[in-house]
Amino acid sequence: NNEIVIKQPYNVKNCHICIGNHGEINNCKIYIDEMTSMGGVVINCFQHNSVLNIGKDCTFSERIEIRTGEYPHLIFDKVTGEYLDKNSNIKIGNHVWIGEGVTILKNASVADDNIVGCYSVVTKYFNEIFG
Repeated sequence: NNEIVIKQPYNVKNCHICIGNHGEINNCKIYIDEMTSMGGVVINCFQHNSVLNIGKDCTFSERIEIRTGEYPHLIFDKVTGEYLDKNSNIKIGNHVWIGEGVTILKNASVADDNIVGCYSVVTKYFNEIFG
């Protein structure tokens, strides 16, 4: 019950997509819109119902990791065993440039027309354009 949609990419090479970890993961959705270029991206969806949206006309450099969950550092309730950290969506807007070595973690968002510099770690909503 997982879905991966890649619309007419410009250039995608060395892209690795992994859904799941030690168990079955369901209802994950990965959307990569048209004219997006990826030169070495690892996408890991480790939680049920995770959604990753990547907009149009984006450029991803090399050695980029996108993680919608906490694996391998999962957090469980000590008494019930229930997984505690459930919100794990990521949204990358249109015309975004992601530099080399960037890591994008769960619940992060990058607004349209932004650049994320080399070796940055994105952990929350990123909407500023610095110049």
